[in-house]
Amino acid sequence: MASHPKPPAQLFRTLKLLASTPKTATYLCLPRTLDAPSSPVPRGAHTSLRTQHSAFVPQLKCVTTSSSPASLRAACDVLEKLGRRIVRVQFTAEAESSWVCSAPVFGASLADVGGRAGREDGGVPGYFLAHVFIGVLDAVQEGGGLAGEITAENVLVDPHGDDDGIWRWRGWPEIVVMGLGSVDAGDGEEVKKTARSVLELMSRGIGEWSDSAPVFGAEAKQRAMVTDDRILLVLADVQELLRGEGGEAGMEEVRAKVFGRLTDIRQAGPAHLPRFLAEKVHSDLVTDDEMRRALREPTVLTFKNRHAAFVRIIADEPVDMGSGGHAGMKTSRILVIRFTSRKEAFSRMRGVDPEWRGDGVDGLLEEDEDYVMEDAC
Repeated sequence: MASHPKPPAQLFRTLKLLASTPKTATYLCLPRTLDAPSSPVPRGAHTSLRTQHSAFVPQLKCVTTSSSPASLRAACDVLEKLGRRIVRVQFTAEAESSWVCSAPVFGASLADVGGRAGREDGGVPGYFLAHVFIGVLDAVQEGGGLAGEITAENVLVDPHGDDDGIWRWRGWPEIVVMGLGSVDAGDGEEVKKTARSVLELMSRGIGEWSDSAPVFGAEAKQRAMVTDDRILLVLADVQELLRGEGGEAGMEEVRAKVFGRLTDIRQAGPAHLPRFLAEKVHSDLVTDDEMRRALREPTVLTFKNRHAAFVRIIADEPVDMGSGGHAGMKTSRILVIRFTSRKEAFSRMRGVDPEWRGDGVDGLLEEDEDYVMEDAC
């Protein structure tokens, strides 16, 4: 897999890698210059973060990079087709200085929602599965020219609507499909693979997580069902298409077969999402520890002179710091460097006990921590 550049450190505080493909990598980031803390996570969210950390959640961003600027442009086009909000972009001839910043989706995956509901609540109601499946079908249709493997892990349930808090259906979560990419209009095989993955998603969703699943058991999934349960009738239609008795189905055939029944099932659902489901669809995307590290400001080391000694430090050579404690630089440049070795030795030269861990300048220098070095002039 290609190695993709990280987001530029002078603009973003990188928390972690969210996803990586052969063509792109997406990181969860905070801006380097933070705004004042705002209201906590979006309305209706059930967060597990501490208040001092959740107040910065609205400033989180997804930053996508690529080893190929052309691939990054294509990825940006896909995000726009899927209705994702693009915050800021920068395209140059160099991969290291090209990136796309978009709004994150604070939603759990269908696999997470289904797994938790199955363990704690006896399964996912059919009306909610119908809502998810309709969202997937709409995303593929509205994307136009997009295809890819659609699984329960890359279907996200976004409880927060768009930027204005507007939802397509009754205030129920928006459905966001990840993992789609552009394909040629004539690439029928890729379109059929996408259709099959949608059918397999529906089969898994109903067969494993539906609150109707326990009534027919695993063995019944392989034979014709006699039932008046409407979500199980959708499963029967899906199994028929997967058997391919009339040839392998494309997206048009899948939609024509199941969309009407799914719409009726969703229509019969409640006006508001039940609390037990609402508590499962939000995802913080980040932990308290990850947020704490990201919010910590870089340690500032001031160098008044001795530029040669500074060069030796970044070359990982022994340096006598001297009585003044400064191994300096002469210009007014500001540099951000990353220490990867000899941290304890450098801490001792600064008069810091390397065994003591703290959050301030006098704490232990940690691996992969950013430091800003600036002239005192």
